[in-house]
Amino acid sequence: MQYSTSNKFVKIFPFLIVLSVGSCGVLSNLDFDLRGNEYDTSDAVRKAMKTRPLPDSRGIISYATYEVAVARKGDTIKSIADRLGLKSQNIAAYNGMSSLEKLNDGQLISLPNRTDKRKFQLKNSTSNRNEVNVTELASTAIETATSKKKVIKKSTSELENEPIRHKVSRGETAFTISRLYNVSIRSLADWNGLDSNYTIREGQYLLIPLPRDK
Repeated sequence: MQYSTSNKFVKIFPFLIVLSVGSCGVLSNLDFDLRGNEYDTSDAVRKAMKTRPLPDSRGIISYATYEVAVARKGDTIKSIADRLGLKSQNIAAYNGMSSLEKLNDGQLISLPNRTDKRKFQLKNSTSNRNEVNVTELASTAIETATSKKKVIKKSTSELENEPIRHKVSRGETAFTISRLYNVSIRSLADWNGLDSNYTIREGQYLLIPLPRDK
């Protein structure tokens, strides 16, 4: 008995429907970046991040509980420390780096202690003249003494707007850290001034980008 082409199609058509439906379920679960579901970064890519705040005149970004210095082109930790009147050895050890290592333009360097803005301003103002203004020195000393007696209360909003500061452990990469905090690798690199290879080192501090307010 011979079957017509139309009869064959009728018998095969239900099978095609089942295969099509089943394939849809399989395709929806496929991991197209081939890294496994545990490394799915789709949510991270879709999450919009705030841009990094601009530094002040000293090249520092200040948060409620810590400060970071933003490196300029050709900077080393030593040149940053000299500019701020700080000890380069302390900053280098705090960041797990050499004080003479060349930094990327825009790279963030965590400061072990908060800086005194008044001392920086006074240093710059007196370096350009031979005579020291005694009144200015006395005024600065009084302000410094007064500020030390005050207890600064950090508001909840300040702490909420402070990025998490992650210290890189041995074996971690920029990719594993971005997945850990569910942020895109590009945002992590932009915020921290990483190079095109996303190079990080053990002991380095990274700021985790803040999500943009909805």
